[in-house]
Amino acid sequence: VTGARSYPPKLTMVANVNRGYVRHNMLPYPLTDLRASIRLDGGLAQIEVNDGRFGGATLSGQWASTDPNDLTRGALDLVADNLRIDEHLISGMPNDLAKQLRKYNPEGNTRLELEYNTINAEPEYELTAHLLDVSVKLSAFPYPLAHGQGIVKVRHDSVEVNRFRAKSHGRTFTINANVKHPVLKPTGWVEFSSDGPIPIDAQLLNALKSRTREFVSKLQPNGMLQLQSARYEYHGSKQDMKRFIALELQQASIVYEKFPYPLHRVHGKLICEDHVWSLRDMTGYNGRAFIQCNGTFTELPDGDGQIALQLAATDLAVDDALRHAMVASSQSNRHLFDSFNIEGSLDHLKLDVSSRVNSGKKSLVIHASKWVPGRSVTSNEIKMKPSWFPYDLNQVTGEFIYRDGTIQMLDVNARHKNTRFAFDGHARLLPNGSWSTRIDTLNIDKLELDAPLLSALPAPLSDGLRQLDVDGQVMLSGELELSQAAGVDQQVVVGWDLSLDTTNASINGGSRIEHLFGGVRITGRHDSSGTHCFGQIQVDSMMLLGEQIRDVRGPFALENNRLLVGKWSQRFLPTQQSASSLFGRSLGGVVSLDAQVDLEDEAKFILQLNLANGDLAYIARRQGVNSKTAGRTFASLQLHGVAGKRSTWQGDGQIDLQKADLYQLPLLMSVFNIVSLNDSDVRSFNSSHIDFFVRDETIRMNRIIFRGGNVALYGQGRMKFDSSIDLDFYAAVGQGRSNFEIPLLRNVLTEA
Repeated sequence: VTGARSYPPKLTMVANVNRGYVRHNMLPYPLTDLRASIRLDGGLAQIEVNDGRFGGATLSGQWASTDPNDLTRGALDLVADNLRIDEHLISGMPNDLAKQLRKYNPEGNTRLELEYNTINAEPEYELTAHLLDVSVKLSAFPYPLAHGQGIVKVRHDSVEVNRFRAKSHGRTFTINANVKHPVLKPTGWVEFSSDGPIPIDAQLLNALKSRTREFVSKLQPNGMLQLQSARYEYHGSKQDMKRFIALELQQASIVYEKFPYPLHRVHGKLICEDHVWSLRDMTGYNGRAFIQCNGTFTELPDGDGQIALQLAATDLAVDDALRHAMVASSQSNRHLFDSFNIEGSLDHLKLDVSSRVNSGKKSLVIHASKWVPGRSVTSNEIKMKPSWFPYDLNQVTGEFIYRDGTIQMLDVNARHKNTRFAFDGHARLLPNGSWSTRIDTLNIDKLELDAPLLSALPAPLSDGLRQLDVDGQVMLSGELELSQAAGVDQQVVVGWDLSLDTTNASINGGSRIEHLFGGVRITGRHDSSGTHCFGQIQVDSMMLLGEQIRDVRGPFALENNRLLVGKWSQRFLPTQQSASSLFGRSLGGVVSLDAQVDLEDEAKFILQLNLANGDLAYIARRQGVNSKTAGRTFASLQLHGVAGKRSTWQGDGQIDLQKADLYQLPLLMSVFNIVSLNDSDVRSFNSSHIDFFVRDETIRMNRIIFRGGNVALYGQGRMKFDSSIDLDFYAAVGQGRSNFEIPLLRNVLTEA
C-alpha cells in the first residue's frame, strides 16, 4: 500500500491461483485446474488464466477491467480448445448468443475464441468457433449434417459462416453466411451447396418447410437429389426473406398423386424463387414413353398452395397405368374413359393439371394426339370399341382433349375393314355418373351394314335395317348424340340427324329394290318410350320390278316399329313441316306413294299408290307391245297385306287412259276384226277406265270400259300375278252406247 497523507491510499495486489476451482450457476460446467494470476492495481482488476479445464476443454485467456469504480466493466478474451459444444453448453451462454447458435444446432468439438466486453452500456461480443468435428441442423433447412469443419463468427450484431463443410450420405455440403442484425432487422445472406446427390428420404423431406414439403410429398419422389445451390437473402425483416434454391433430380422416380402416372429415370431441376417452386427441364420414362415435365408450386398468402403441372409425352401406351392416372381423382371419370375402351399407343400427350393443396380443388386438361401413319412415331395403332357403340374401330387417328369431365374429339379418323370413319365430337360426364356423347360432324364412307354394325346399333334401328337387308356400301354423314342417366340400369338414349347415301345398292322393300342411287335424311331419337324418327327420301334412281324410278322425293317417319311413308307421316313430323306423298318419276309419268309398314309383325303394310300422266306408249313397249300407241295413263292402287307374301295382298284400284290411240292396241285390233266399225269409229277410241281389286294373287277387273266416238266396249276379267289373263267383253253401239250389245269371245281377246 502506498500513498501520502494528502492522497488516498493506493492498493496494489498480486495473487497466483493454482489448481483453482470455480462454480457458478451461469456456467454449464465448473472451472477446474485453474492456473491463473490476479492483479488489482488502483481499483482496476486483471485476471490472466494460463491454464484450466472447462468440461473437456482447455482454457486460456484474460479479463481486464476498465472502470475503477465498477469492476464488472471490462474486456474478456477467452480461448477454449477442444470444447464440446452442445445444448447444455449453449444454455449457459448469454441469451442473444444462445439464440444465434440455436439457429445452427451445433454439436461436436470446437475451438472457441471469445471476445467479450462490457465497456459500453450494451455488452459486445465476438465468438469465433473453429468447428473441428461438428454436426449441425440449420433452422432454415434442418437436414442433419455431420463431421463439419469451418469457421463461424458470431457478433452481437452479425453472424458469419466461412466455408463450413459437412458430410451427409458421403457427400460434402458447403455453407457460407453473412447476416447482420440477425435478431430484429436481419440483412444479408445464407448459402448452401453440395458436391453430389443424396437419397430422397424422410430426413430430406422433413427438412423442407411445411408447405414445400406438402408439394414435394405429392410428387412422391424416390431416387437421388443434389442441392446445387440455395441462397436466403434478408432485407431488414424476417418476413421479407428472399430465397433461391436449385435442386437436381437424378435417376429419380415421381408419381404425382393428382395424376398418379409413374415416371422413372427422372432427371431435371427443382427451382425455388421466393414463394414459387418450379419444375424445369424434367424428363423421364414410362416404358417406351419419353416424358417431359414442367410445373410450379406457389405458396399462397392464405396458407394454401397452388400446384400447376405440365406434362408432355411421346409414344405413350394407353395401358392400365395411364387409365388409372386419368380416373384416379374421380370415379365418374373412370366410367367416361372406360366407355371408350381404347388400346394402343399415342404419339403425343400433353397434360395440364392445377390444384389447391388444402382445398383439393383441381383442374385437369389432357390433350392426346394420334397422328396419321406417315407422321406417327410409334408402330402401335390405336383401337377402340366404345361401350355406347360396341363396334371395332381400328387405325384411329385424331386429337382428344379432356377438360374437367369433358372429352373433345377433333378430326378423328378410323377404319373398320374397308369402312372409313371421320368425325368431330365431344363427350361429357357429370359427377352423378350420367354421361353424354355428341358426334357433331360424322362421315362414314363404304359402310357395310354387316352383323357387327347391326349388333352395335340400338335394337329397333338394327331390326329395321336387318329387314331392309341392304346389300352394298353406304355413305353416312350427319350428327349423332348418345346419353345415359345416372344408374346402372338406365337405358342409353340415342338421337341422330343423319344422311345416308348409296351407290348401286339393293334393299328389300317387300320387293327387291336394286341399283339404288341416292339416300335419305333421317332425324330421330331412341329412348325408353321407343324409336321416333322422321326424314326425307332423296333417291336419284332405283330399279323396282325391272322398272327404273327416278327423282324419288318425300317424307317418312319411323314410330317404334311402324314405318310411315308420305302423308301418313304427317303427325310425326316437326310442326313446321307438312307431309306430302312420296313422289318419283317412272313409266313416263309421276308415281306417288303413301304407306304404312309394321316392321315387327311380319312387315304388314298398307299403301296408296298412284300414277299420274304415265306414258302409254312406254308402258306398252315395256309389256312387249310394239304398236305405235300414244296416250297418257292415270292409275291408283290401295293395297294391304304382308310384304313378301303375295297371297295376303288385298286391295282395289283404278286405271284411266286418256288421249290414247287405243285402236293401236292389239287387244282392240282383235275386237275390231269382229265388230264391223268404220275407220272413223275405230280411230275414235281414245280413253278407257278400269276398276279392279286384288285377292288371292289375282287382279280382278270387275269393270273395263274402252270409249270411242259412238261405240264403247265393256268388259271384265282377271289377271294372275304370273301375268296370265282372262277377259270377257261386250260392245255398245249408238247414242248413249247402251242400246246394242255385242258379246265377244273370251279366248279371242285372251289371245289378242
